[in-house]
Amino acid sequence: MKIRSIALAAMSATMLTAMPVSAQEAIPESQDSGDDASASTGAMEEIVVTGAYRPNAVTRSRDSDSVVDALSSDDFAITGDSSVVDALARVPGLTVINSKYVYVRGLGERYSNTLLNGAPLPSPDPTRRVIPMDMFPTGALDNVDIQKTYSPRLPGDFSGGMVAMETRGAPAERVVQISVGIGGNSQATGGTGLHYAGGGRDWLGMDDGMRSLPTELNGITENGAKSLNLVSDEERALAGRSLNRSYATELRDIEPGVSISGRWGGGRQLGGGDLGFMLSARYSNDWAYRDEERRTFGLSGVGDELSTLDEGTQSRTQNTIDLSLLGNVEWDVSAGTFLRSTTFVTRRTDRTFLREFGFYSENDIHVADTTLEFVERELFSQQFAGEHHLEAARDLVIDWTVTWSVATREEPDTLFYRYERFDEAGNLYAFSDTGQSNERSWEELEDEAVNYALNLSLPIQFSPNSDGEIAFGLAWLDKKRDSYFRRFRFLTDFSRNNLRSRLGQSPDLIFSDELIAEGLWELQETTQPTDNYAAGHNLAAAYLMADLNLGLNWRWMFGARYEDSTQDVTTFELIDPTRRNMRELSEAALLPAMTVTWLPGGGESQQIRLGYSRTLNRPDLKELSAAPYIDPEERYTVVGNPDLMVASIDNIDLRWEYYFDNVSNIQLAFFHKRFQDPIERVIRLGAGGIRTFANAESATLKGVEMQLRTELGSLADALRDFEVRLNAAFVDSMVNVGQAGAQQTSTERHLEGQSPWVANLQFSYDNPERDLQAALLLNMAGERIVDVGTQGLPDSYEQPVARLDFNYRHAVEFRGMPLRLQVKIRNLLDDDYEVLRGGRTERLYTRGRSISFSVDLQF
Repeated sequence: MKIRSIALAAMSATMLTAMPVSAQEAIPESQDSGDDASASTGAMEEIVVTGAYRPNAVTRSRDSDSVVDALSSDDFAITGDSSVVDALARVPGLTVINSKYVYVRGLGERYSNTLLNGAPLPSPDPTRRVIPMDMFPTGALDNVDIQKTYSPRLPGDFSGGMVAMETRGAPAERVVQISVGIGGNSQATGGTGLHYAGGGRDWLGMDDGMRSLPTELNGITENGAKSLNLVSDEERALAGRSLNRSYATELRDIEPGVSISGRWGGGRQLGGGDLGFMLSARYSNDWAYRDEERRTFGLSGVGDELSTLDEGTQSRTQNTIDLSLLGNVEWDVSAGTFLRSTTFVTRRTDRTFLREFGFYSENDIHVADTTLEFVERELFSQQFAGEHHLEAARDLVIDWTVTWSVATREEPDTLFYRYERFDEAGNLYAFSDTGQSNERSWEELEDEAVNYALNLSLPIQFSPNSDGEIAFGLAWLDKKRDSYFRRFRFLTDFSRNNLRSRLGQSPDLIFSDELIAEGLWELQETTQPTDNYAAGHNLAAAYLMADLNLGLNWRWMFGARYEDSTQDVTTFELIDPTRRNMRELSEAALLPAMTVTWLPGGGESQQIRLGYSRTLNRPDLKELSAAPYIDPEERYTVVGNPDLMVASIDNIDLRWEYYFDNVSNIQLAFFHKRFQDPIERVIRLGAGGIRTFANAESATLKGVEMQLRTELGSLADALRDFEVRLNAAFVDSMVNVGQAGAQQTSTERHLEGQSPWVANLQFSYDNPERDLQAALLLNMAGERIVDVGTQGLPDSYEQPVARLDFNYRHAVEFRGMPLRLQVKIRNLLDDDYEVLRGGRTERLYTRGRSISFSVDLQF
C-alpha cells in the first residue's frame, strides 16, 4: 500500500519543539571575596540542575483552564493498554463502539474530534470524518487529554469532547529498548479458521499487487473512463481472464499473535543548544475468531409480536496487522527558542474471512455466503513546530505549527459469493446469482489535510496577586478527500446445460479460462454513477481569549472564536465526469466560551469550575450529497441530504474537585447540553430501509460524572503501594425527531449509541523499589440503542457487557541485563455480546479470553 509513507517516515528523523523545561536551582555564593574565600568559609559553589518537568495526569487536569480528564504514559503502563481506544474506555463518561469509535458523555463519534500534537487529523473512513482510535498505539504517546468543556483555542466543531494526543518526546539520555511478545485467544489460537491464499507481503499488512485491478482490465477500460460493458466481447473475455480467480478457501490452524517494538534515542550539544532525537517502531500480528448468531425481524401482523425474517450463523476469522513508526527531533536552540519536527506513521490492516449459513424468508432459500476482505488503513503525519519566548517584548510567547497529514484506505478485491441449498437434507449446494453474489470491488480513499496554526500569548500582571495572560491565534485548515470505487460481476444464463452441471463445484473451477473464453461467463461492470466522489473543507479561524487569576481565589477564562467554513462534495460518474452531483455548505459562526473557577483557600486542595460555551456540529462531507452509496461497514444503502444545516449546541458544565495530595482526589461533575437542529440518521419514507440524514428539531443531554482516586497507605502502612480508582457517569438524553423521523417508531427517544450509565473500577499495586506493577480493571456500560426501530419495529439495544482485565509488570535482571516482564489477560469474564430487539436476540457472540507475554530489554 503506502510504502512510500513508511520510507519517508524512516528517513525523516526530523522534528521541532518539544520544549523540555529547565529547572535551575542556585545556592548563593559566599559574600567574601578572594580566590580561596569559599574554601576557607566552607561555602558551596553554584550548582545547576537541569531536567525535564513532566506533570502527571492529575496535575495536568487540575491546572487546566477547562474541564479536562488526562491520561499519561504512566497510566498506560499500569493498565497495559496497547491501543488508545482501550485506554479511553477507562476515562469517566467515555464508551467505545465497534472497538474503534469513542463516545464522550453519550455523544457519538460525529460529536467528538481528535487532535495529534494540536493539529486536526484526516480520516481513512469513507463515510465518517473522525479517525478510528484503534489506529493509535499507546507506545507512541506521552499524554492524552480529554477536554470536556470548550475553550477558544480549540476547533469549534466541538460537542462531546476533544481527544488531544501528544507523541513521545526525545529522551534526555541515550535509550535503546527492544520488546518482543507472544499471545493468544481462547477462541482462536490452536483452533481452525477460514483462510485463502494471499500475497507475499500479507504478513506486513501490505498487498503485493495480487489483489490489484489487472493491467489488462485497466487498459481496456482506460482506468475507468470507459465502461467495461461497452467494449467488445473479445476484450471483455480478456478482462475476465485477467482477474485473479483464486477463490478457494480452506480451514487452517490459527497461529498465536506476535509483536515486536523498539525505541532508540538520545541527545547531544549543537550550536550552544541541546539536540535530542527519538525513533520508535512497533509491529504486531494478531488473530481473532468468533461464531455469531444473527437474525432480522419484522412485524408479524399480530399486535407487536415479531416474526423472524432471516437467521443464520456467521463464522468470522480476522487477522489484524499493526505497524507504526514515530520519529522526533527536538532542538533547544537557545534560551527562548525551541524547535521540533515529528513524523508519525500508523497502519492497520484487517484480513477478514466470513462464512455464513442462513435462511432468507423473502426468497425462501438456505444459503452459504462467503466474504473475503483485505482492508488497509494508514495515517501519515508530518509536523514542524516552534515556540519563541521574546523577553524583550514583555515576555511574549509565539508558537506555531505546520502539519501535513494524509489518511488512506485501500480495500482491493473484496469478494462476495453465495451458494444456495437445493436439497432438504442440506448436503447439496449450488452456486447462486441471488443478491450481490459474485461481486468483486476495489476501493481507494485518500484524505489529505494541511493545517497552519499561530498562537500568541502575552502575560499580564495588574496587582501583586492578580495576573494571567491574553492569547490570540489564527488557524487555517485545507482538507481534500478523493474516493475511488469500482465493482464487477460475472454474469451468465444459469439455464445453460453445459454450465449447470458445474455449479456445485468450487468457484475456481466454475470461473475457468475455458468457460470465460466460451462466453458462458461475461464480466460486467456494476460500478454505480454515485460510487465515486471528491470533497473538500476549507476553514479559517481566529480567536481571542484571556485567562486571568483574580486574587488567590478566582480564575476566569473567557473569549470567543470566529470560524468561516466552506464544505463541498461532488459525486461523479467515472465514465463521464461531467455528470456530477454537487453540494456546497458555507457558514460563519462566532463561538463564545467562558469558565469561572473558584479556588477556596487559594486552591491548594479544592476548586469548583463553572463553564458555558456555544459550539457547533457540521455535517460530514458525504452526508451533504444526494447520491446514494453503500456504507462499507454496515452494508446498507445511504443517501445524503443536501438540505442539512449546521447544528448548534449550548454547553453548561459544573465540576467540583478536591485534591488530598498530588495523586489522591475526588471529583463530581454535572453537565447539560441543548442541541438545535441536531443531525440524525433516519429511515426514508417508502424507500425500503434506505438510510438518510435529517436535522431533528432539538435534543437535550444531561448527566453526572464522579471519580475517586485514592492511595490506600492512609489506611495502613502495608497498603502504601496500593491504589483504587473508581469512576462512573450517568447520562440522560432526549431527541425530538419531529417530521424528520416520521417513519421511526419512537418520535422521542435516547440518542443512538448513548448508554445511560458507564462505570470503571481499577485496583492497582505499584512498588517503585521493586519496579513491580499490577492492576485489575473492570469496565461496564449500560444498554444502548444500536439501531433505531422504524414502522412499528422496536429499537434494537446492545446489552451491558462487563470486561475484566489484568496486567502485571516486573523488572528483573538477567546476567546483569535489565529486563521487564509483562503478562496481560484480557476479557476474563468473557461476557456474551448480545443485541435484543423487542426482547428477542438479534446478534449473539463471545470474543474469548486473551493472554499475552512480553519481555522488554533495555541497553
